[in-house]
Amino acid sequence: MLSLALAAPLPLPAQEPIPNADPALEAALLTATNAARARFGKPALSFDEGLARAAREHAGEMASLNYFSHGSPVSAHDTLPKRLALAGSPLVDVAENLVMLGESSGDTHDAQTAVQDWLNSPHHRANLLNGRYDRVGFGTARNAQGQLFIVQDFGAQHMQLLAATVTEAQRAVSELSVTLRLDAAASVLLDVSGSPEQTRSLPAGTTTVSLSSEATGTLTLVVGVATGGNHYLIDDGGSVDVATGSYRPDPGQPRSHLQITAVRVRRTDGSGVRLSLAYAAPASAGLALFLQGNYQPAARVSPDHFQLFLPASLGVATVSVGIDQGGGNVDIVHRFHIDAAATLPKLLAGPGSTP
Repeated sequence: MLSLALAAPLPLPAQEPIPNADPALEAALLTATNAARARFGKPALSFDEGLARAAREHAGEMASLNYFSHGSPVSAHDTLPKRLALAGSPLVDVAENLVMLGESSGDTHDAQTAVQDWLNSPHHRANLLNGRYDRVGFGTARNAQGQLFIVQDFGAQHMQLLAATVTEAQRAVSELSVTLRLDAAASVLLDVSGSPEQTRSLPAGTTTVSLSSEATGTLTLVVGVATGGNHYLIDDGGSVDVATGSYRPDPGQPRSHLQITAVRVRRTDGSGVRLSLAYAAPASAGLALFLQGNYQPAARVSPDHFQLFLPASLGVATVSVGIDQGGGNVDIVHRFHIDAAATLPKLLAGPGSTP
């Protein structure tokens, strides 16, 4: 069992070693940054360890490999979201400033020089004075020639993650083998009672997919075809009797692009993980959770608490949490990934792509 208790802005576990900090220079950079924001009427930023881990890694790598860019030649680090995920930050609304100083004149002077350089650049200035961001982390490193690399990573928290737990779990499940015949290759939505929605890219012809459900009695099975964006048109479906293993097609489904040709059911003890996320919910809006990009309304157990069982058969899954703005619009704020089939399941930051 893995349990994590988090109080923002603490990060999730880093997935690789992070270079050491320079506390004095990072403190001077935070002071200079907030002084500049105060001059222009912007609220102060708070220090965030997850952002700082990513900034330290990038500064150290630039100094050691002698390059200066937001993009790294190391594929695992080539974007800011990848670096944040590896550093343990689930934040999605982020930005980055860089500067390289030819000479070092002391922590306070270096910090003030860096901030002034950022203010003199329209793009960097926009990041530094963006009122949406409420936290920041810094990384610094010197190369063999004495040049100083400084990285400033911004983030917007928007909502506070209070606790996160991942526990190994067993449950009685119905394992469904669903055989589909598709007229053409398509992105397909599969939904069965008592299980998270899934989307699969399936080829033309006959394909068998595996689903699982912890619901009992009669299950509802529906399959849809993508019509553009995140919209799916339900094209076939029916009901599955768990006790007898029988499938009854719904005669009202169009079956225009695909057809369910067979459903087999096996009742077994399924393994996986149970994820629990607790938030300090925003006062003015509700929260929404997505699994593999699909909205999971059943995961909500209270306005600020989610619970979700992920079967081991799902493998590596991406979980996103956002603020519901109404009208079908959700601003994603945190993103995690988890390998439900791992020997020791871990809740990690960022998307499900790791080196």
